[in-house]
Amino acid sequence: MRRLIPAFGADRTVVLFGVGPSAEIGLPTWEMLARQIAEEGAKIVNAPLLAVSKDIERGFIPKAIGDVERILNSKGFSGRTFVENVTKRVVKDNGREGKLYALMARLPAKLYMTTNYDEVFERHLKNYKMVPGVYTNNKESIEELDPSSYEKSILHVHGSTVHGGQLIITDTDYSRLMQADEYKPLRKVIESHLYNSAIVIMGYSLSDPDLQAIARRVTTVLRRKYPVLALIPDVDHKRATQFSLDYNIDIIGYSSDNGHKELRSILSTVLKWLEAPQESIVMDHDSLRMAQILYVYDAARNAGVPTIVAAVKSVILSAISKCPEGLIKNDLSKTLRDTAGAKLGEKQLGDTLKECLSEELVIDDGKLLKLSTKGHELVSVSNRKYERLWANLGEHVQLVVRGDGKIGELLQCVLVDIFTKRAAEAVALSIHSNPINTSSLSLFDLISQRSSVIVSSSKKLRFIDYVIEMLRKPNASQRAIIEHLGRCLFCTHCLRLDIDAYSMLRKYISGRTVILDSNILIPLLACESPNHTAISALLASAKSNGLQLITTGGFVQESQKHAVWARNFIEDNKGDQNVVLAAARGMCGYDGNEFLSGMIRAGNKKGKQISIYDYLHKCTGAATVDLQAIVKILKEVYEVNIIETREIENTSREYLKVRELTKEFIGLDNISGKTMMRMESEAEAYAIVHEWERIYFHLGCKSNVAILSSGGYLNRIAAKSPCAINRNIITTPYALGAFLSTYMNPSAILDFGAIIRSEYFNSASDFIEDVELERYFSGIIAAADRAYEDELRPRLEKLEIEIFPDGLPESLSEIDPVQRPEAVRSLSKVLSAYLDTDQINQLKKEKRRAEEQARIADERAKRAEKLLKKRRRGETKYKRAQKRREEKGK
Repeated sequence: MRRLIPAFGADRTVVLFGVGPSAEIGLPTWEMLARQIAEEGAKIVNAPLLAVSKDIERGFIPKAIGDVERILNSKGFSGRTFVENVTKRVVKDNGREGKLYALMARLPAKLYMTTNYDEVFERHLKNYKMVPGVYTNNKESIEELDPSSYEKSILHVHGSTVHGGQLIITDTDYSRLMQADEYKPLRKVIESHLYNSAIVIMGYSLSDPDLQAIARRVTTVLRRKYPVLALIPDVDHKRATQFSLDYNIDIIGYSSDNGHKELRSILSTVLKWLEAPQESIVMDHDSLRMAQILYVYDAARNAGVPTIVAAVKSVILSAISKCPEGLIKNDLSKTLRDTAGAKLGEKQLGDTLKECLSEELVIDDGKLLKLSTKGHELVSVSNRKYERLWANLGEHVQLVVRGDGKIGELLQCVLVDIFTKRAAEAVALSIHSNPINTSSLSLFDLISQRSSVIVSSSKKLRFIDYVIEMLRKPNASQRAIIEHLGRCLFCTHCLRLDIDAYSMLRKYISGRTVILDSNILIPLLACESPNHTAISALLASAKSNGLQLITTGGFVQESQKHAVWARNFIEDNKGDQNVVLAAARGMCGYDGNEFLSGMIRAGNKKGKQISIYDYLHKCTGAATVDLQAIVKILKEVYEVNIIETREIENTSREYLKVRELTKEFIGLDNISGKTMMRMESEAEAYAIVHEWERIYFHLGCKSNVAILSSGGYLNRIAAKSPCAINRNIITTPYALGAFLSTYMNPSAILDFGAIIRSEYFNSASDFIEDVELERYFSGIIAAADRAYEDELRPRLEKLEIEIFPDGLPESLSEIDPVQRPEAVRSLSKVLSAYLDTDQINQLKKEKRRAEEQARIADERAKRAEKLLKKRRRGETKYKRAQKRREEKGK
């Protein structure tokens, strides 16, 4: 979804669709149409067309239909007329309503390109009171193409059985479409959109010849501004990856079960964003004011001082600054409750006030508290810095989104909403045992709801994209805001919770064991990975404050599998660094892998590429990623012990029963495609928590238990499974880190923002920067530059055919470095077809034939012009002679 929504947020979005949506209402697919043509053709010639049937089975649809046409021609029939008549009859609109077409009609696209011949989509647009501009592939229609003049426009690339245009249906038609001069205007229109517009493709299978033709043309557009996305049903991961690598198109797979229900769900979610009801902006001024008040702590706190101490100090300074004549000392506690809802104990308040006095920030005359000159200056400078920070961010979002001055205020609303709700959740997760929905904040829904005040769809989606990118990869000023809001709003909730803040800590730490999920173990083990430092610091702080860290065999095996995947992937693609780069970027259907990212970052740190075996040996204790070596590393390096389930089975009779019932529940509830290993490890962990009271003593653990996890599904198990215990069992890294950093150890979180972002975007590919990829893969990037300049470009210049739509670039400097290897690889793959000797000769023959026809036409035109001039001269002479005769007669 993160890839689709920004695509629809582009200024120019084009939807290119095939037969899929029409097939939903019962019209034939490509294969069905070809079989119908073949069957009826066989009846006409009174002979089976076996070769044609074989071509259809192998997916050579245009060739099969072309063969039928040629066979009929050879028998004295008009093959072309036959093919077109059958096509018109078979694809005739049946009048049914299509759910996919209904959703597509509501998408924010001005132009829809289709290879379909039918008019079904036009009908669906009219159902929404939209009369589209309809264009076909002939020159006259293309010259009239003007999407800006219509609410929606449709371009029938392969012609239309209703609106005219040459039907592109046989292999000969496809060759002419790609090369003939008559289709040059159409090609230029398509190529200009491939260059300037965001393209979303749907309604094709991966083997569809139309998609293959589009893909080849996409690849030749080197200077693309936007990625091309293709929604493909039931796609095999390996084939999708290869297709993405070959053609540089981002494949988004989905299941075609239940009539493409998943695709409808995807489009519905996109539309939910786009069609959110208009709402007025309601700024949470209290939260924003508290965030500004607590900003003082950035300047006030000393190294090693827990955040809560600096927060209380900030509230005191701010409260006193609001009273120019001085604040009555005895009213301080009440003022803090009114200002921040802070329920401070007398000792805590007294200790903090003494610290303010000792630092000469406050003056106490016995009755009144006043700010000193130093205190006034501190508060004033902090407020100005805070306001400047927001002003800078507001100006930046205004430039990027191209909105008005209110867009900065809207950004404040969204960020305060996000961090207020996340902070409240984190505080609750730290101390409450009642059921709590972790990750309860739906990030996309919240941003969409707030951004509904933006009227322009393109601006709205640029704003959404800005917020997401800010959370994923913040710049310096964005990081400062994220860091500050997270800490401050967490402190706000902590100040309102407990009279004695440290009693919260005692309640949390006392007698607690924490089970580490695999999504914590993986970044912990993957040295140099994006989240390794933050997780390591977090767990070190937890241990130093008395928490006992353990994990399960299932979670360790998941971590091992993650590392083994990275090793096997590197080994399998040893000779193809392009694939490794694609996986490291999270492209071509690959998910992020912490070990892969860690290897790249470690290599950059050493200034050279490193062996995956050396890297994994450092991470897991063995290049072979041995399970026992991982267990040893966890115990000796990170002081994380592994629970032996045999002891649990001997102690608890119910453990095995709970584990099997839970596993069955997860399997039935599995809508996200979890692996069997993940389902088993979740069931194992939950069964341990379920039986904790019976087993903790025998395991040598503490009496209370929680699972440290970046996800929240185990809480769903605790609330909904047959063996539900109806209490929260998850603590997130954000909750634990924020709590420890606030109350005990300021360095528990080295990068507060990273923990927040990791809950939204837990794929390593979202964190590794392009600059790091560019450094690590500098060798293949340089090789791609050389291959283009020394090999591809010179060979292409020798060809007498037009391949590149926007001219041949001198170099790849206009393309981002990390994208160049993929571009060159895709281009080389596609050009192998163009560079085939037989095809080149055929193209040259066609070009010479076209040139000869143009020469003959020119000669005829010249002869006709000479003849016309001669006739005009003759007519002039005749008129003059006639005039002279008339004058003599007079």
